Amino acid sequence: MALQSTTTEHLFPYGTFPVDPALSACYTQHYSRAHRYPLPNQLPSHHPQFSHLVGVYPLQYSLPPWWHTYITHAKSDLFKPLLSSVSAQEFRAGCFDQARWKAFRETLSDEERRRLPQSPKLVQVLEGTGWSGRFGNRGPADTPDDCRLVISTQPLDFLYMSNGREWHSCQHLWNGGENQHLPGNFYDTGVAVAMVLPPDKHVEDDASVLARTTLRVFRHKERPVVAIGRTYHNNETVAFLLLCRLAEIFDAHHLTWGLMIEVNTLDYCEEGLLGPALAQRLDKDVLVAGEPCWFPHNWWVPYVDGGDHQWEPDWQRKHDDYYCLRLLATIRLMRP
Repeated sequence: MALQSTTTEHLFPYGTFPVDPALSACYTQHYSRAHRYPLPNQLPSHHPQFSHLVGVYPLQYSLPPWWHTYITHAKSDLFKPLLSSVSAQEFRAGCFDQARWKAFRETLSDEERRRLPQSPKLVQVLEGTGWSGRFGNRGPADTPDDCRLVISTQPLDFLYMSNGREWHSCQHLWNGGENQHLPGNFYDTGVAVAMVLPPDKHVEDDASVLARTTLRVFRHKERPVVAIGRTYHNNETVAFLLLCRLAEIFDAHHLTWGLMIEVNTLDYCEEGLLGPALAQRLDKDVLVAGEPCWFPHNWWVPYVDGGDHQWEPDWQRKHDDYYCLRLLATIRLMRP
């Protein structure tokens, strides 16, 4: 079959939008490879599935889902009453409230007190349980109580999505070793970014992103399915809360969804770190396909945060200024 020429009006089925001058200024000033990949006047709008998801959602700091699992399986009943009443503030600080610790000790016999650690630090109670490592990765003590979960397809948010606090990604706009892939997200109409920000920070503020992941729309059995990719962070508690909140949002919209395979997000779910309910919903691996996307010649495709995937060229489509690919991947479905 002969190659068919495609007009620009048909390249972007969801329409286009004008590039904001503020985006152009940030892109030119901050992106280290901006001169290699100059922005056009128009960029394509992303998949309409995201129109139901994009927005800002409240995300309150709370105990991670695995904490309740740990208490259920704690070997010693002595600590259970105290551990069951741990507040999010105590967990984050890594220490029982002094008055609560003292009051608890006074309810115990002399023999029971001797079995208690002398310090109210939570890590001493967790020693030898197998959970001390997870507790050590809980995140900084000054993590805010109230954060914002941002789901976005806006180029500015893709540009700064790796602007992390005490974590680094190859996608960092200034010094990421693989950040030539970063502007490809502007043309991949099947991807969105989901990230957690402090209440008083904007994505372009230095070290503002507490945790982030990517969301991708595929098709499986002629129906759309949303898949979550790798999670980047230095704060496991916020990362787990981010993923659980996304699950709530997807379920509220009655979406079919899953997890990219061979990434930490799937590991978290399999290990029960997102709670037993989500672990029990893990289903089978399936092959899924994204919608065709057009990328400017000499631009790289975006980095895909998932295992077992490939960009498949569409040789039946041709354009002088763009090339066409679609993403194939394996994901782990979640049962409804």
